[in-house]
Amino acid sequence: MYDVTELETRLNKLLEYYVRSKYLHPRTIKNFIYHFNSLGASAKELTFQYLDNYLHELEKSHELTRNECADLFTVYIIPIAKIYDRDLGFSPKISAFTILIVFIAIAVLLFLLNVPTLMFYLLALILLIYYSYVFFKRTQRKVYGLMF
Repeated sequence: MYDVTELETRLNKLLEYYVRSKYLHPRTIKNFIYHFNSLGASAKELTFQYLDNYLHELEKSHELTRNECADLFTVYIIPIAKIYDRDLGFSPKISAFTILIVFIAIAVLLFLLNVPTLMFYLLALILLIYYSYVFFKRTQRKVYGLMF
């Protein structure tokens, strides 16, 4: 009933055309397509509509800016991500660099507040566990992201 191979073909054509294809969120879309058949009937219908509309928006525009792609991400991809998060356990992809920046920012704040050293270790442990969780989800192709 839903031709996800047609969606993937359309995405691949767009990736050939767009120079900055990372703004089209290709791996996110491919992960959604990969797990599409694991969704329930009503989720499939809604997801297919969002993906079809998203690709249609990309096809009618010859060159989108980074901000326009971010807007499309908000309108089309975020609702799909919520469905996949709820039904299939997807997670947002967070890079090790982002985790490091968050750790440094919170560590500086804790240092300025004169918090005991144990809190630094606890923070590091929590962020390491979270990154491991996201890495595990990535190996299962159950992640999505703005530049992913």
